[in-house]
Amino acid sequence: MIAETAKRLWRTDRVLVIGIAIALGLVLGFAALASNVMETETDAFDHVILRVLRTPDGEPLGGMFLKGVVVNLSALGSSTIATLIVIIASLFLILVKRRNQAIVVIACGVGTAVAIWVLKDLFGRERPNIVPHLTDVSSLSFPSGHSLIASAIYPTLGLLLSMTFKERKLKLFVFITAAMLALVIGFTRVYMGVHFPTDVLGGWMLGLAWAIVCGLICRRLQEKGIVEPEST
Repeated sequence: MIAETAKRLWRTDRVLVIGIAIALGLVLGFAALASNVMETETDAFDHVILRVLRTPDGEPLGGMFLKGVVVNLSALGSSTIATLIVIIASLFLILVKRRNQAIVVIACGVGTAVAIWVLKDLFGRERPNIVPHLTDVSSLSFPSGHSLIASAIYPTLGLLLSMTFKERKLKLFVFITAAMLALVIGFTRVYMGVHFPTDVLGGWMLGLAWAIVCGLICRRLQEKGIVEPEST
């Protein structure tokens, strides 16, 4: 029954099948990573990466200038900035009569927040104490909230933006920009010593899976004419 359904979907909507497969693969990958993290099998890798980004006396590589840049970039993945972006984007979409897209953005933001809250409490991993932190943190470590936010919200917003034009080069630019933001924000958390690399990897995997789901919903709405088509 499942095989027949999959074959039928593959014939009628390959993008949907591929999207679901990738999202499911990312979720399964996250589950496997979480299992290894809880069994401390990733500790050696995590500790090495954290130490590589510091000088022998514990100072971050690149000096004060790079430290300041990294701290500022990291804020782009904070819950405060993400909330502002979701609110502003949603209000804008409502004003231009794209209410269904606004609902998707809100759902993406709320789903991301719930996932961070539930999973951090579920796994209960403490923050790394391998190197001095470059900023104060109080929440738990796994998965990285900043990384999850960046890999879920920015790609989703990028997809909605790309749906307003047909030029492939513009779509590619938007997707690359969203991906770079997610990668850079994740890196900043490790550089600052407040997350293990596997925290960031877990956040990326789960955030991207959620972004794909939101993207598939947007695509489906567009096909049904509920979401506005691409501009000419």
